[in-house]
Amino acid sequence: MKKNISAPVYSMEGKKIDTITLNQEVFGVEVAPAVITRAVTAQRNQARSSLAHTKTRAERRGGGRKPWRQKGTGRARQGTIRAPQWRKGGIVFGPRNTQNFAVKLNKKERRKAIMGALSLAAEREGIIVIDGLKVDKIKTKPLAELMVKLPVKRKALMVIAKRDATFERSARNLAYVKTQIATNLNVLDLVGHHFLLIDKAALDVVEKTYLTK
Repeated sequence: MKKNISAPVYSMEGKKIDTITLNQEVFGVEVAPAVITRAVTAQRNQARSSLAHTKTRAERRGGGRKPWRQKGTGRARQGTIRAPQWRKGGIVFGPRNTQNFAVKLNKKERRKAIMGALSLAAEREGIIVIDGLKVDKIKTKPLAELMVKLPVKRKALMVIAKRDATFERSARNLAYVKTQIATNLNVLDLVGHHFLLIDKAALDVVEKTYLTK
């Protein structure tokens, strides 16, 4: 039987007020490193742009005339000076801007990868629950003061229950903090931030979103 997985609960003033037990079916699943790696690769490839582009012999300008006659010169036969073996000729198997780097990832794999990343964060005690993670007006100072009081030493991902433009704009100036909505979690953000600061109201949203049978 698995032991209970818990996380500390802090107030917006940076004081520890409680300890909450996390759902083992979301934060205590068996981690599959291969699935997490595949999800990270798929996400990175999706954001990748095919900028490098080389020209084939058909796209190189010139070379329409045969450089010399087929026989009688003693030299190797050549059909065009834009063949790959010529200087300034076409490139064989070079990068093309039509290349597709997409990696197919089905919904079950993606959900398993996200829950695996959440379980890794819980295992290393990197999850901190904030009771009422919000600000009344667009101001970075309250969040900056909160981060100083919390036991956070590295980059942190703030997870909120729903979109909040005021909160997102307030956290934007903190270089070591990124904001994400509970329904839009992705593996790259989860594994790229050592600490997860989850709004208490967002815990239910995470469970309902990723615990779908």
